[in-house]
Amino acid sequence: MDRQNSGLFNLAEIVVLTIVILATLSIGYDPNMAPEEELQLSEIDGTLSLVTRSSMDSLGLEDFRTGAIATVDLESYPVISGNCTQFCESTPSGIQITGNVNVTKLRPLESDATFRIEGKLNVTHLWEYSSDSMIVREWLVIDWDLAEFSSQWDVYIHHNPPKWVPSDRYHSSFISSEQGKISRAGPAIFVEELFDDILNVRGCLPNTANCDGVNREEMNLTSKYVKPSEPVEIQGPNIWHQVNANSSVNHNVSNIGELRNMFNLESANTSIDTWCISELDVIDAANSWNVLGNTGTTIAPMNIWLQSIGIQGGSFTATDGVWSEADYGDENACGSFVNSEGVLVLGISKM
Repeated sequence: MDRQNSGLFNLAEIVVLTIVILATLSIGYDPNMAPEEELQLSEIDGTLSLVTRSSMDSLGLEDFRTGAIATVDLESYPVISGNCTQFCESTPSGIQITGNVNVTKLRPLESDATFRIEGKLNVTHLWEYSSDSMIVREWLVIDWDLAEFSSQWDVYIHHNPPKWVPSDRYHSSFISSEQGKISRAGPAIFVEELFDDILNVRGCLPNTANCDGVNREEMNLTSKYVKPSEPVEIQGPNIWHQVNANSSVNHNVSNIGELRNMFNLESANTSIDTWCISELDVIDAANSWNVLGNTGTTIAPMNIWLQSIGIQGGSFTATDGVWSEADYGDENACGSFVNSEGVLVLGISKM
């Protein structure tokens, strides 16, 4: 069973806008292009119509009606992290996206007034590769600086066995049409090459009805590509700390949503150890569950969406282990899955 609709990382709802922006990274990659012709993403700009509840919630705009417009003006560049001090066996590399996200036509649920918010988005996605070019670990940081709606999500995934990234993922996800290329499955997404170094990506957001990308268009992003540049060295990934909660602590955890539904949970685990970005002095609530992993269940967050636009999802097959959560502060939380060997496989932090 592929639990693609089990609330994933709740990133399916919480960072849907970020995923749409990241989509243009892989869309521009053509594996048939000669090495000397390869280009790297440099700029992303365009608009997204936040017509669904999940797309509004992705920006923390739960108190506003659907229908806001997000305008993005972002730049992207390659990065490496030479000072990774935890988990790494080789130097992680990846991309960083940063820039402005302005949200207009904001209408409160209980008012007819209209507002706008100007914010900044910073996304860092790092991969660590094995000697045979397979992905061993991933780190994703999504930092929204959006006034009182600001938040930061950190995700860590350990792939065991390492994840294979097929070289033909782009062509297998799209078919040719009169409008250029269109996604084979999932949301309707059209890709048109405006110039040799400029792509236009338009179509539908995830979880929307009655959107065909033609009569109704929910996103329109333009990506500019340049010749490859040397990667910028950045700080290593955030350190994950193992946190132990007293067994007498409140067990009603809620800040991280329904992430636990990704797993086949059995009985509660009396030992509550979780992994967090922060070293916690005070824990408001915590809980832990044994996970039954011999069912062959593949946890594939957002795979329908990601594969339709040529991006590999962070999927892995659950094994026996323990899923733990801890709430601290008003809305902060962390969750982790540790396998039966005590290895951290998945860590999620919300601040």
